[in-house]
Amino acid sequence: MFWLGRYTERAENSARLARITLGALHGEEEPSIAQLMWLGQLAESAGLVPQCAPTPLQDCAEFERQLIQHLADPDLPSVGHALRKLRLAATALRERLSPEHWSFIKLAENRFAQECARCAAAPPWPRPTPCTRWASCRARWRPSPARSRTACGATTAGA
Repeated sequence: MFWLGRYTERAENSARLARITLGALHGEEEPSIAQLMWLGQLAESAGLVPQCAPTPLQDCAEFERQLIQHLADPDLPSVGHALRKLRLAATALRERLSPEHWSFIKLAENRFAQECARCAAAPPWPRPTPCTRWASCRARWRPSPARSRTACGATTAGA
């Protein structure tokens, strides 16, 4: 029962972070540079985007695409992964769960994967612009000298 609750909590927290991030990219208010940097770093540290993904300041559309693409990936620490683990934990407890509860767990995993695939193929909202509104500020922003990105997952020490 512990793991059933734990994976439910992980799925909820990851989904909440993804919603906040996508909402900031598509909200009516223009997010600040600090907010975009923070959300990008938080999404990366939570495993919602790979380390090689561009930040929202570098390429909003690509960051969003990778976020949506990785949400349903059962092999990465994502909502899809948490839902799969939730189903596996529920399998061990199936005789203690009501049939409705078991059906809901399976349905949640399946529908989430289907909706993520649909959104990745054709997002239901307009794509963000290539972050032109942050272009002047992006020129002032520099990654920390201690860490700069080279290739996917590789880092080098700054000079």
